[in-house]
Parts: sequence; structure tokens; C-alpha cells
Amino acid sequence: MIYAILSMNLTVGQYQELYRIHKSKDDELEKSVLSIATITSQTRWEVEEMPMDKFRDKIREINILFSMPMAELKPKSSVKVNGKKYKVCLNPRTLSTGQYIDLQHFMQEDMILGLHKIMACLLVPKKLFGKGTYDGENHEKISEGIQELPFRHIHSTCVFFSQLWNLSIKALEPYLRKSLKENWKNTDPMNLQLVMDGFTTLNKLPT
Repeated sequence: MIYAILSMNLTVGQYQELYRIHKSKDDELEKSVLSIATITSQTRWEVEEMPMDKFRDKIREINILFSMPMAELKPKSSVKVNGKKYKVCLNPRTLSTGQYIDLQHFMQEDMILGLHKIMACLLVPKKLFGKGTYDGENHEKISEGIQELPFRHIHSTCVFFSQLWNLSIKALEPYLRKSLKENWKNTDPMNLQLVMDGFTTLNKLPT
């Protein structure tokens, strides 16, 4: 099927751009031109020179892509980003305080547009010996690298994590409070309360 092939090849960044165009206030013709430019890696001027029959076929493919439900794939336990291997923390109970804080921040964004940032919060560098630790300082660079990965795999992994997160949220709260207190011993208690008061669930990502 055309839509299956199209969705298989789309990167996170391409899907996010299609989603952004789809949600914009541009007229439908402008959306069509920009969408085709996104999936074909062409300029808008090249798209405008495209024969109308080919243009219509491409638009039909994009419409099918957004009308069909996203296939549920097995979540990735590891990924390679910017040439480096990372373990994916799929169990919310294994998150460090730093991961939790960053997730809490990025989950306030639109789930599709912030998908690469959320996924970057779940990654821990793989080590030959010992256990890797979350690299929050390079979060932006890692998240940019994630935009080059296949959308269907990253989407499925984040949906899987979100389901576990929502199931674990109540059980995790006492642990998170304790962990935050231990890591923020010199922090104003009011700031700690503000973090916990902002605790939200990660809704299932839209398809």
C-alpha cells in the first residue's frame, strides 16, 4: 500500500513538518505544495513545476497517510543517534530525577511536535562496562538527531512509554517526591512543591 510505504520512509522531522503544515492556517493549495515539498525533499518551485496528475497523486498519498491509523510496532529497546548507541528507558521506574524533570517540561508541548524532545529524555548512552547515565546537557543535540530517525518506530516507542507512565503515575509519586528531595536538599521547598503540583500524565500520542 502507498500509505504504508510512505509512512515507513518518513523521518520524525518530516512527519512533524507535515503535521505542522496540516495544522497551519494556510489555504489548502499552499498546504499541498508545502507537504509535497516535505516528503520529496524538493523546493516549492520544483513542486509547482510538477505535472498536475503527479501533483494529485502525491496529495492523495498524503491524505491517505493522515487518514489511516498508525501501525502499532514493537517499542525500540535501543536506538542509534548521531552515530552513538543509546538504551531506551521504557520503564518509568528506571528514570532518573533529571529525566523526570526534563520529561515534565517537554510533555507540556504538543505531543507530535515535541516527540523528538520527549524521546531524547528516555535515552541513556550504552556502555561496554557499567551503567550509562542520562546526558541532559546534550539533550538538544540528541533530540535533533532523533528527527532523522524513522517516525513509525519513535512514535510507537513513545506511545508504549506513555501507556506505562499513565499506569505508574500514582505509584511513582512517593518515589519521585523522595528522589527530588534528596537531589534538591538546598532547594526552596516551595519550588519542589511547584514541580510536584505540575505533575501531569503523558497522554497517548495522536496518530
